[in-house]
Amino acid sequence: MKLWLEVRPRLKGAIFPALMVLSLFYFSYHAMEGNHGLKAWLHLRGEQAILSQKAAAIRAEREALERKVALLKPDNLDPDLLSEEVRGILGYTHENEVVIYQTPPKSPSKP
Repeated sequence: MKLWLEVRPRLKGAIFPALMVLSLFYFSYHAMEGNHGLKAWLHLRGEQAILSQKAAAIRAEREALERKVALLKPDNLDPDLLSEEVRGILGYTHENEVVIYQTPPKSPSKP
């Protein structure tokens, strides 16, 4: 009983600091591992870089297609491009032309 009387005031004094340390660990853990924590932020930054590269590639492809479409407009028609497109779509060739079909190279098989 005497021991309890000595320990009890010390426990009362240690509750507040213990709660503060536990809350510090809790918030520190969630600042690193939580849904909006540092790891999630780093993951989103990596995804942003990848998506930015894809957007740049798509933008370049779109600009190339827009240039090609501009050549097919009636006020600015390029006869060579028109002939190339017609031959590609309809499969027409001149009598003196030779058509060479290329197949994509095969990737080496893994042993």
